[in-house]
This record gives sequence, structure tokens and C-alpha cells, in this order.
Amino acid sequence: SLYAGFPEAAYLDTVFAGCWIITRLFYLRNGNWKQFLAKVSTGIGVGILIAIPIILAFYDYLHVGYVGLHSDAAIKGLSLPPAGLPALIFPYLYGPIFAAYGFNPSGIITTWWSNVGGYITLPLVLFSLIGLAVKGHKYLKIFLAGWIIIIVARVYGFPDLWRVFDLIPGMSSVAVYRYVQPTFELALIILSAFGLDHLLRGKRLSKRQTISIGGVLSLIILVAIIIAFESRKLII
Repeated sequence: SLYAGFPEAAYLDTVFAGCWIITRLFYLRNGNWKQFLAKVSTGIGVGILIAIPIILAFYDYLHVGYVGLHSDAAIKGLSLPPAGLPALIFPYLYGPIFAAYGFNPSGIITTWWSNVGGYITLPLVLFSLIGLAVKGHKYLKIFLAGWIIIIVARVYGFPDLWRVFDLIPGMSSVAVYRYVQPTFELALIILSAFGLDHLLRGKRLSKRQTISIGGVLSLIILVAIIIAFESRKLII
């Protein structure tokens, strides 16, 4: 990832992987965690050794290169406009990419399209909710669900919640709002895989699970509609 030229993405992905490693420890018993940490440490060490040439080159570049908003923590706390949140699950709610240019004096939609790092779909949300509802992988699901909530809050600047993520060292110089979205998309995909696996095995959802999933999905859609409706005056 570092050699691909995206140090910000590499750093954010590493934070996600680090949290996954910590979550994995909850599943280990009888001293297996020592062997696990030894393997992880070896992998990290080898990875750093391989990446040292590009890390040193990047470090030297930072002393002479122009990094724009990444300097002096000017990018700290920047987020996407909340008006774009409904388009997270309805990506073309405001039309094709940059279609609103010239019809959006406020520039909010143009700003959103210029900086958004991805989107999801309703089927993905549905199967993710099923994955959360079925049994198994308790700690992993808690981590993935928590990550999704914190990341969405950070990307769209929800009060106070995004500050939790920015406590991580170095985040004040990272364009989190643009490059972190693939991590929460991956979290949703993994949860969806749990849901699909449950259904493909011929297992059914209980009535209580079905009602809960339907209720949460309806609430998500309702909130998206309300935000889109309330944001119309800012967009036009």
C-alpha cells in the first residue's frame, strides 16, 4: 500500500488492521495469544523492513515538498457536508457526478462529489443487519459495527463522535474523510458475508430478528429521507 503511493490510505488501513488484531485476541485461549502476537510481530517487522526505502523517501520529501492542507494540521476535523449523508446509500440521489454544477449555488453537492471516498447500497446494509442479528463472531461484530458508526460519524462530522477517531496520533494530517471509507465498506461487506452465509446454509431468521432488522433498515431509510429533505434549502 505504501509503495502504491498512498501513505494516508496505508495508515488508515493499518489502524483498521490493528483494531482487528486486538479483537482477534478475545478469541484466543490457553496462551495461544503469545504465539499469535509473535506471528503478528514478525509480519509487522518484515513489512516495515520491506517498506523502509519508501518510508525514508517519503520522510525526506515531507521536508521539501508542498503538502497543501496536510501541513500544520490544517486538515484536522475536515469532513464531508452532512447533506451528502443520504447519498451514502442512494449514491445518485442528487444526480450523476457533478450534474448539479451550475444549479447548486451553495456548492455543497459539488464539494461532496469532489471529496467523497465511496458509497454503499441498501442490499449491503440489509445483509449487514442480518449478519449482526445472527449468532456467532460476537467480538468481531461488535468491532465492525463500532467501526462503521465511528467512521460514518467522522466522515460526516457528527458532533463529538468524530473527535474519538482524531485522538489517534497523526490523524490531524490525514484526509480521513476521503480515504477512510473503504475500511467501513469492508466492515459492511464482512458483516454481509455473515448474513449471506447464514441464509445460504438454509437457516431462517426468527420473527424477532426479522422485525428488528426491518425496523432498523426502515429507520436508516427514514433518517436519510429526512436529512435529504431538510438539506434541500442549502443545496438549491
